[in-house]
Amino acid sequence: MVWIHGVTRLKKIFKIIGNPWKKNEIANEKNYLPRDILFLILSCLSMKDNIRASAVCKTWHDIAVSVRDRSPLLVYFNVGLSGVSYGFFDPREKKTTKAMKLSYQFFDARLCQSKKGWLLMEHNHEGIKRLFFFNPFTREHITLPSLIATGAFGAAEFAFSCAPTSKGCVLCCISNRTPYRFLIHTWNVGAAKWVTEKVNKRAPSKFYGNNNIVFSDGYFWFPDQNGLGVYDPVARTWDTLYVPLPNLSPYLMWITEYQGNIYLVDSVSSRGQMRLIMFRLNRLRLVWEKKKICDGLSSFISDESSIMTYGLPRDMSDIVYVWDSHINPDRPVKYSLSTRSFCKRHDGYCVESSNSNEMLHYAAWIEPPQNSSIYDFPIIDPK
Repeated sequence: MVWIHGVTRLKKIFKIIGNPWKKNEIANEKNYLPRDILFLILSCLSMKDNIRASAVCKTWHDIAVSVRDRSPLLVYFNVGLSGVSYGFFDPREKKTTKAMKLSYQFFDARLCQSKKGWLLMEHNHEGIKRLFFFNPFTREHITLPSLIATGAFGAAEFAFSCAPTSKGCVLCCISNRTPYRFLIHTWNVGAAKWVTEKVNKRAPSKFYGNNNIVFSDGYFWFPDQNGLGVYDPVARTWDTLYVPLPNLSPYLMWITEYQGNIYLVDSVSSRGQMRLIMFRLNRLRLVWEKKKICDGLSSFISDESSIMTYGLPRDMSDIVYVWDSHINPDRPVKYSLSTRSFCKRHDGYCVESSNSNEMLHYAAWIEPPQNSSIYDFPIIDPK
């Protein structure tokens, strides 16, 4: 009974002088930095410091999470006599993970495309090709039906609309390119087989080495010298948007998109030096507009993936990050649109190989899940 009298007495005291804990809570709130200032401070931190700051209190946690602009990671693969391994490089944190072993299923695999944290890969063993999705963050696999029954042969290009764990995911493939006809194959999540459409029109151009398909606003876009091929996966119709491409290099040309805007990134050689040029499609005027800068966007380009994002630190804005063996076979390079030159700093990228006899090394940019960071994996000591 003593404790009941004690609680009653405390209530009477609080009624007279007020609750001291509540007063301290209000005082602390008054002493907090304004949310807009705290937002600016936390947005300047590295991911590691951001994670630490998020543990201060609920307010800091909510703001810290909201300002985590996710930089795409470079996922790299080493294929050698010792097996297959992979890892990540974060251009924002300038950190590289240690190589992680994979099964021999990946020994004869090639990377087709990357999107929303997933990789589309093709395994070719003794002439039999099998497609599968692979999530390098969770190591989850999703096997796809074979394309053999569709009549597809020769080189094929792929693109998918969103993560294959989403019910709305559509996978699109173009194959059997001839001057006046080609095949379009589509697969929807949960389907037992592919759907094939024969298109009796001029096939879009194939640009050497690049997977030139992008999904935007519900359509798959294919660059062509005469314009853009547009495929509607719902209506299963093909159309051509006659917007001739800039007459530049036929070898290194990438297509990408951001919030419904279609971009082209091309490489040209002038006076013995290579430089990159960016164009944005103006759909009203049906012209490609050359962009001297890209309004603060950061671009991440490789043969199998092209990602654009906004809100990264200032030193990453209007920068094109390129992974391409024609430009540099050992590391990604940075190109500044504002200075029209490649950046000399390599940002500390390195690859940990299990031995020096690696036969193949390839990579692509990938969007990390919201709940994942480079620090979830063992990091290579920069020394």
